[in-house]
Amino acid sequence: GLWTVSNATLSNTLRFMGTTDASALNLRVYKMRSGRIDYDAILGQASFGYGAAKNTWLSSNTTYGGLYNNRGTKNTAFGYEALTSTNVGRENTALGYRALKNNNSYNGMVAVGFEAMANFTDMVEGNFYSNPGAYGLQYGSSYEAYNTAVGYQALKGSAAIQNNNGTYNTALGYQAMTLNTSGSSNTAIGTYSLANNSSGSNNVALGLSALYSNTTNSYNTAVGYEGLRSSTGTFNTSLGFQAGYYGTATTSGNYNTFIGAYAYANNAGYSNATAIGYNAVVTNNNTIQLGNGSIADVFTTGNYNTTNAFLSTLGTDATSATAGGALRIAGGAAIAKKLYVGSDAAVAGIMSVKNATASSAYNNGSLVVDGGVGIAGVLNVNGAQNFTGATTLSSTLTVAGVSTFNNNV
Repeated sequence: GLWTVSNATLSNTLRFMGTTDASALNLRVYKMRSGRIDYDAILGQASFGYGAAKNTWLSSNTTYGGLYNNRGTKNTAFGYEALTSTNVGRENTALGYRALKNNNSYNGMVAVGFEAMANFTDMVEGNFYSNPGAYGLQYGSSYEAYNTAVGYQALKGSAAIQNNNGTYNTALGYQAMTLNTSGSSNTAIGTYSLANNSSGSNNVALGLSALYSNTTNSYNTAVGYEGLRSSTGTFNTSLGFQAGYYGTATTSGNYNTFIGAYAYANNAGYSNATAIGYNAVVTNNNTIQLGNGSIADVFTTGNYNTTNAFLSTLGTDATSATAGGALRIAGGAAIAKKLYVGSDAAVAGIMSVKNATASSAYNNGSLVVDGGVGIAGVLNVNGAQNFTGATTLSSTLTVAGVSTFNNNV
C-alpha cells in the first residue's frame, strides 16, 4: 500500500499517516518489525513495540484437511518483545514488557503485565523440527492453551522454557504462579498466590500468599490471606484469614479442612482433620473440632446420628441436678442397647422397667442388682417374693400375695 503524507492544504479529516488500500500498516525500529495493523479480519493482527509479534506466520492457508488453518493470526501484542517468538500460535493477547515472549505455537492465551507468561514454552510440533523448510507449512500446527496471566511475572515460568507447558491456568496478581511449569487447571488470585507451584494441578488459591508453598500437589483450595501458606499436601481446604497457617502451619497433611480465621491443626502433619470456627484448633487425625475454647453451647435442630463411633464428653463436672454435669439432656433419651453408669445414678422422677422377663433366681429377671438395695419409702410388690438370704424387717411387712422365705426371718 501507499503511505500518504498530508500537507497544510488538506482538511483535518484528510491528514493522516497510513495506507490508502487494504494493505497492513507496518512499522520498524532499527529494521526490526515493531508494529503492524491489519485490515484483513482473518489475519487480524495488532502489534506495537520493538519486536512485538515479529514472527507471526499470518497464514490464511486452509490446506491439509483444515488442521492447520489460519496459523499465526489474530494476535494482539503491545510492549517490548511482547509475543516476539510466536509463529503459528493464534488468538493470543500480550500486553507488557516481554509478555508471552517465548510462546511459539499455543493459542488463546492472555498475558498482561511485566514478563507475564514470559517463559511459557517455545515448544512446537515435533515434526516441524524434523521437516524444516517447505514442510513447515504442513507440520507447523498449533495447540490450545487458554492460560490467563495478569500481573508482574504472573505465570512467568521456570528458566527451563520448554518445561513450562501447563494449560488452562488463571493467575492474577504480582508473581501469581510465577514458577509454574506443567501444572494445569489452576486458579491463583492474589499477590504470591501459588507462587511456587510447579506441577500441581486443579488448585484454587485466592488471597495474598494463599498456597504459597505448594509445588507438586493438587486438589487444594485456599481462600483468604495466607490460607494454607505452608501446605505441601493434597485435598486440603481452607477458608478464612490465615486458616491452616496460623499457630502450627499445616505442611504435609492431607484431606484437612479449616474454616474460620485462625482455624488450624496443632500438628503440621495431621490428615483428615477439620477445624470449624474462629481460632478452632483440631488436635488429632480424623477429628472434627467445632469452635474454640470459648464456645459454651452447640445447637442443632436435626438429629445427630453416628455409626461405628461413640459419643463422649470430656468434661469432668459432677452433677446434683438436671441442669448440671458433663452431659445434659433436656428431653427424653431413647437407648436401644445397654446403659452403663460407672458412678452414682440419681433419678429425680419415676423410673420404670418395661422389660417383662420373669425371674427364677436372684441373678436374672428384668432388674438385677448385684449389691444391696436401700429404699426409704414404701415398697410394693405385685407378684410372688422369694428371699434366699437373711431378711431383716424393722417395721411392718404387708404381703398381698405368696411369700417364700428360704432363710431366717
